[in-house]
Amino acid sequence: MYWHAISLTVVLTSCSLVAAESAENNEKLIVEPLTNKLVHARFEFVTSTSIENIENGHYHLFPKALGEVLSKYEVDEMDVTLTQGIWRYRYWGIPLEGASNPSGASIMVIFKHGTKDVDRKWKGLVNSLAGLICASLNFADEKRTTVPHYTFNPRGAVNADRKFDLSLLRYVNLPEEFVCTENLTPWKKLLPCFGKAGLSSLLAAKPLFDSNYHSISISVRPVCSNEQCDSVKTQLTQALSVVLDHTRGSYGDNNKFSIKSLFGKPVPATCAVATTSKVIIKSPETGILALSLNPPSSETSTTDAHIYSAFSLTEKFDVSASYKSQSGYVIPDAPMLYAHRYLSGYGQELGSIVCEITNNAEEDVQIIYTDNIPWYLRMYLHTLSLKSSTGTTIKPSKVRLRNKVVTVRNDKPLACHFLKSYVGCLSWVVPKMCWPRKVNTYTRLSKPSIAGRLQFLSGQNIENCSTKPSQSFKCHKTL
Repeated sequence: MYWHAISLTVVLTSCSLVAAESAENNEKLIVEPLTNKLVHARFEFVTSTSIENIENGHYHLFPKALGEVLSKYEVDEMDVTLTQGIWRYRYWGIPLEGASNPSGASIMVIFKHGTKDVDRKWKGLVNSLAGLICASLNFADEKRTTVPHYTFNPRGAVNADRKFDLSLLRYVNLPEEFVCTENLTPWKKLLPCFGKAGLSSLLAAKPLFDSNYHSISISVRPVCSNEQCDSVKTQLTQALSVVLDHTRGSYGDNNKFSIKSLFGKPVPATCAVATTSKVIIKSPETGILALSLNPPSSETSTTDAHIYSAFSLTEKFDVSASYKSQSGYVIPDAPMLYAHRYLSGYGQELGSIVCEITNNAEEDVQIIYTDNIPWYLRMYLHTLSLKSSTGTTIKPSKVRLRNKVVTVRNDKPLACHFLKSYVGCLSWVVPKMCWPRKVNTYTRLSKPSIAGRLQFLSGQNIENCSTKPSQSFKCHKTL
């Protein structure tokens, strides 16, 4: 009995060492100045572990509560976001992550190949996530769940010999979901240092929720373990993006900001289990947003006329940045492509939702446009005209059962590519030499929540469309 006890101890110890060696955690904070005294800060916490560790229950740095949910419901890829506010592309440009998250809650899941009864697994998954992050995700029922064509593709490592099965995809957007501290606290508990040390110690509720925009996300996907990609591992990315006004608060200043002034304190201590901890300051080389750092960084690089200054995290870490130019508030140059959606008109006859998309590029841009239209916004198909060079799908709505989903993919811009109906224009894509036209809309006034998504065909998720250069068009949707 004595020797059996010793051998068991050796086996358990060796298993723990294997799990620890195959797990890794990296964290970084990217800070970027925006116009009008705003600062965009993005936290990224990346934890990776082997698939075998999760299957065998050896989690180590990977959060066990999330790992058990992923295993039970056979999840291959997942994106969960909770967002308050709207990212203003016209004034802030393209965000650091490539695309902003929609307001409210959104979930995108791709289940593993061979998963049976996907609808039942989806229902169990959203209910488990609702309890995990304290959000009302249980409203993601069959009435709101969609399977968009073309829009979402696997972003992680995939089997090259296996075609993507669209039946394994599920997506939902809940724009009425609010984000508050009851979501932030369980989100931080999934981190290896639980918000007690490292960059996560800066995530206090007061500065984050007293902001112009904030979004938290949980992303899971398989990635290659090495350059040969002969094996894969599971990667968890927890990200938090926030837009802060550094002139507000007790440490506010018009011409400079620091980690302490933005988040109320410097970093108190490093996270002992983090492999790397970096703070990166991104700023233009010239112009009113050019920065002078104190202390200066010993690791700098220049890309696309921007300077990236990197700092390794230490105890009591703080860095301050001051503007080289003392100019005041300005109107920034518009990005190459951006979209803006707003309410327009009034009453039953003239009320509408307008999606205005502007292309400032010198050439046409190919797009995928997907819209999730509530079932109570009735679209009459007998007045609907669709034209596309590649593919168009319409999944009709059912009263009180499911929403309508319209997806248009345009690989080759036509002379005048548009979708319209007397009830409303679903999408309006105008390439070169084709001027916008107006569609009158007549229907009953209500207030739906419509989730739309636009993306480059190359996979970069930013809002864009194909229009005449330096021109904009409007896509009207009836309320």
